[in-house]
Amino acid sequence: MKKIFYILAIFNLILLTCYAQPSIIWNRLYDGGFYQDDIGNGICRTTDGNYLLGGNADFNRAMFIKIDQYGNIIWQKIYDNNWCQDIAATSDGGAVFVAGGLISKLNSTGDTTWGYYYSVYNISSLYDVIQCTDGGYVACGSANSYNSLFIMKVDSGGKFIWQQTLPSPGLHPGFVAVSETYSNDYIAAGRKYAINYRESVMGRFGINGDIIWVKSIGEGDSLGSGIRIIKQSPYYTVPCQGGYIKVDDSGEVITAKRVQIDFNYGIVDMQFITNDKFVMVTNNLALPGKCSTKVYIEDTLGNILSTQEVLLSDFVRLNKIVLTNSGDIIFGGDAARYDTSSLDFYALRCDSNLNFPPIGIKRISETIPDKFILCQNYPNPFNPTTKIKFDIPPVGQRHAFDVRMIIYDVLGREVTVLVNQQLSPGTYEVEWSAVGGASNYPSGVYFYMLEAGDFVETRKMVLIK
Repeated sequence: MKKIFYILAIFNLILLTCYAQPSIIWNRLYDGGFYQDDIGNGICRTTDGNYLLGGNADFNRAMFIKIDQYGNIIWQKIYDNNWCQDIAATSDGGAVFVAGGLISKLNSTGDTTWGYYYSVYNISSLYDVIQCTDGGYVACGSANSYNSLFIMKVDSGGKFIWQQTLPSPGLHPGFVAVSETYSNDYIAAGRKYAINYRESVMGRFGINGDIIWVKSIGEGDSLGSGIRIIKQSPYYTVPCQGGYIKVDDSGEVITAKRVQIDFNYGIVDMQFITNDKFVMVTNNLALPGKCSTKVYIEDTLGNILSTQEVLLSDFVRLNKIVLTNSGDIIFGGDAARYDTSSLDFYALRCDSNLNFPPIGIKRISETIPDKFILCQNYPNPFNPTTKIKFDIPPVGQRHAFDVRMIIYDVLGREVTVLVNQQLSPGTYEVEWSAVGGASNYPSGVYFYMLEAGDFVETRKMVLIK
């Protein structure tokens, strides 16, 4: 009997290995529809396995877009006279977000459950929020015209419980990240500026809001402000703009380490994949009106394991990281559209080695077409690169379509997704390279399918090596 169970276990292992799901990779822009900048400030994974993007549309409107694992929109909602600084998932399938002096709760379909402005506490801005194990919420930020550190707690319905306002000797201080400790009280991390540098500041607070300690950490190490708190038992890792600092329960520094990033780039988020390997996203805002993004996987010994630059347009700003259960990585932020100068929400999903689909789509004509057209790829046959042109016309009052272009092999298996985003009417061209990086496809017949609104068309192409 034991032998039979052993054979069955080995057989199941073989099946799991042979039929393991490949990585899901895509990148996509999401338009708020106001022909103004849409700023993506946060992303979180909801309890149903989907993802929620949060930020601002048309300057002063809060926008939330729920997407599935493939980047497809489940719902999109915009709220007037509001905005979103950051967002966190809640245990009931919804989310909570903060902005200015506001904390607001959304349900799983994006409807507002409650929302309150706590202006009596002179809040300048709230930057982060979490749901606590007791069902309440703790938020942190700045107060008193950005001259004080601030942290507060409300109950599950938004009713105020306590707050702490802490004047700081530094310039423009603020807590920008908060977490529960291993003892279920609270720890916050943030910044204070001096004349020539930034440094991290941390504080620990009891369950009733009492101050346990507040101190500068990594003073003089030039790593910059703390941006997140990562629990790595029994310590807390605080990513900063130039590296990370590991502290214990009393705020004592265990290690402070600078990471390998390009000059003029600063870390805006970091997540540990394992205890000795992490992924980070860096932005470069050195040129006025422009931003570029590079992502890295690095180990704690200082070795760069993988790096990619996200080449979408003159302005690409990824600022949040979510790790998926499958090992893939999702980045959220904003970027300029291919066909306009305004910004849209932007999300990118890559595999564990930072491989993602080529971002080679561009608008090639200002003429607005009058019907959907999917052109034959050129050259065809090709080796190893080909271009595909397609037309998106206006239909009724719609100024943008969810557009997908998928490559299939001759057996009907999905090879890659070339386009998965909203596009306004126009003529576009996308390039596919069948070689390079993790993609090295064999010679043979392939099919490419365009989906836009109710339009679907498929054409055949031939790769000859």
